[in-house]
Amino acid sequence: QNLELILIDDGSTDGCVSRIADIADPRLRRFLQDNAGKPAAMNRALAAARGEFYALNDADDVSRPRRLERQLACLIENPSLAGVFCGYTVLIGGRELAPLFGAKSEMDCAEDIAAGRMPGHDPTALYRVARVKEFAYAEDMPIVEGFDYILRVGEKYPLRVLGECLYGYRIHPDSVTKKDPSRRNRLVQE
Repeated sequence: QNLELILIDDGSTDGCVSRIADIADPRLRRFLQDNAGKPAAMNRALAAARGEFYALNDADDVSRPRRLERQLACLIENPSLAGVFCGYTVLIGGRELAPLFGAKSEMDCAEDIAAGRMPGHDPTALYRVARVKEFAYAEDMPIVEGFDYILRVGEKYPLRVLGECLYGYRIHPDSVTKKDPSRRNRLVQE
């Protein structure tokens, strides 16, 4: 019951929004905008959000039924945390493989951040809004906006990773991050 789902249609052209037009649930709020990229869409969603916590779920990925419950429990039990990540499986075509997960403490995450590494996969995060409201996704850093965001949050606040696989990350050979790996690597270095 205590859930708000914000859908940002960032200028889609595949008819995906029309497929859900008949959903009449007051917890679902839809926003349309001209294509401005994922960081701009994320910032629009965060400006519209009314809750104490927020989670990402990329358009073609899958959150397991207990994902939010487990991550929320961790944040409630640990009020100093700004965010908590979880493990994930890789979804390719109709197959689910390569589960990647392992718990990380606040210290483990801080070591990752200090070394310029993400402690967890960016779409698996659940954040505490009170801690991260000062941060926005960098709109000039497409593809790596999550990487940049996590590093900035983690430099200031503690993070944790749950040792549970609660997310399914879908990989397409023609996805933005896979089409041009050299561009992605350049943006990570920047």
